Amino acid sequence: AGGTGPGGGGNGLAGLRERVGAAGGTLRADPSGPGFLLAATVPVATGGE
Repeated sequence: AGGTGPGGGGNGLAGLRERVGAAGGTLRADPSGPGFLLAATVPVATGGE
């Protein structure tokens, strides 16, 4: 699944995966039971960063 769709605007799962990766994170997208699982993990700065 995924893709940029018509116009190549970076929408959809592929674009989301790219943006999450650019922030140093990971994206998981899988079928799950009758629905769909979408889990993003993105590091956050703590302290004085």
